[in-house]
Amino acid sequence: LKICKMKISNIKNILLGTTLLTLASCGNDFLDQPISGKLSKDQFYKTDQDADQAVIAVYDMAGADYYQAWSSKYMVKEMPSDDSNAGGSNAGDQPGYQSLDKMATLDPTNGNVGLTWKISYYTIYRANLVINKVQAETNVRKRLVGEAKALRAFTYFDLVGLWGDVPLILDEVDPANYTKITRTPKAEVYAQIEKDLTEAIADLPLKSEYSVADRFRFSKGAAQAL
Repeated sequence: LKICKMKISNIKNILLGTTLLTLASCGNDFLDQPISGKLSKDQFYKTDQDADQAVIAVYDMAGADYYQAWSSKYMVKEMPSDDSNAGGSNAGDQPGYQSLDKMATLDPTNGNVGLTWKISYYTIYRANLVINKVQAETNVRKRLVGEAKALRAFTYFDLVGLWGDVPLILDEVDPANYTKITRTPKAEVYAQIEKDLTEAIADLPLKSEYSVADRFRFSKGAAQAL
């Protein structure tokens, strides 16, 4: 019995060693496998369901307040005003908001300001993908593109209100050119906001026409109000 157990143990060790050698010899080829179900940007945005998922992604980023370091666009807008004061236990409690409250650090070195800028342009990036890649061939897709245009307009409305002249990006930008984009005069940004909203209003339904589950979406009245 002892001899049999030793033989079985030796066989297991040999098999394990062979497996490890095989994995090692495969290297990256073994691990570098295509992701099942993954679609490229050119393969996606084809159906009503694709468009709906893409627009939900825009809403998701537009509402990404407090996801990191308690950063919030609304807090960044509110703190420099006379309507609020930074509380907390001491000056080290949320220093970004403390600094905004004192009108001390308003540039990207303030983490809350930097994150507000990033989240806004992430939202615009996702909206641009919908607007530029979804073919509005059905009423559903027309409405979804209208939502994306309204969300882009709303985001630029916040940006131009906070910073005045801001980069106006309506297409995909190669990462190599991120630092080369200059600010656009705010009059041009407002003109684009108005254009997006005018086009969106034509395709958006009234809030009452949405199902109860969909009443979080941009409606015609919301776009008209903006």
